[in-house]
This record gives sequence, C-alpha cells and structure tokens, in this order.
Amino acid sequence: MRVFLRQAAACVLSALACAIVGLILIKTRISGASAFNQELAIAIEAKLPSYEESRRLHGQYQQMLKRQNLIEGLDARRSTTVLLMNDVADALPREIYLLRIEEDGVVFRVEGRSAEASAIARFLERLSSSLYLKDIILGEVKTQDPDSSAPYLFSLEGTVRLANDVVSVDPDRRRAR
Repeated sequence: MRVFLRQAAACVLSALACAIVGLILIKTRISGASAFNQELAIAIEAKLPSYEESRRLHGQYQQMLKRQNLIEGLDARRSTTVLLMNDVADALPREIYLLRIEEDGVVFRVEGRSAEASAIARFLERLSSSLYLKDIILGEVKTQDPDSSAPYLFSLEGTVRLANDVVSVDPDRRRAR
C-alpha cells in the first residue's frame, strides 16, 4: 500500500506541478496580450486625430466634386448655346428669316418664315447634322398671306445635347458620345 500511496502522491504532485506551470503560462500569455492591447490602444489614440482629419478632408473633397460638377454643367450650357447658335447660322438658308429662337439647355425651339417650302426642308436637314441637337421635329407649316415675300410660317423643336456630351476628335469636327 505504501507503493500505491507514493505513486498517488507522485501523481498528485506532478498534476499540481503541471497545473502551476499551466497557470504561469496562461498568466504570461494574458499579460503579453494585455501589453499588446495597451500598445495598440496607444497607437490608435496617436492615429485617431489624423484619421479624423482625413475624414474631414474627404468630406471637403466630396463637396468640391459636387461644386465642380455643378460648374461644369453650367459651363456646358453656356458653351452649348454659343455652339448651337453657330450651327443655326450655318444651317440657315437665305430664303428663311427667324422670328424666335428659344433654348433652355434641354429644349430648342425655332419659329420662322420662309419664301419657299423647300428652304424649310433644307434648314431642317442642315440643322439635323448639328452635334448639339437631337430629335428635331418640324412643327406645323402654315401659309399666311400668299402675296408676301415669305408666306410660309414654320416651327422646329429639338432636344439639346450639351457640349459635355460631345467628344472632340479634332477641332473642326466633333462626334457625339
């Protein structure tokens, strides 16, 4: 029985030694993790102001992009009007004079008088080649006062294509996107 008690005591002591070594190992790991967490927290605290500054700068950047898009849109409308008037002047036959031109950046309308019906057709055809107009529709053509020099009253309407939507291939000719 003595042998059994010695063996049991040896087992208990070795189990106790293993438990103590395990406890020491666990405490060492916990203290290492705790030190790492403290260092990490310090590093995060050090980076936090620059992160918040970058978030603030990112917000300013987004606002500046919105402003840039707005300015580009306004500039495109202004440029498009000039380019569109140039195309109208180029397309206008001698037999036609215009009474009203209206353009709001979305819709383009023209009213005029013509000496010949064929001049209206030429004007429509030439204007259809403009890169800044699409979906041009000839409105009603009326004959008023057949004895006048321009008896035909007509109207045209189309959709405006902004200059931003036209890509320059060479300065003399542009193509639509």
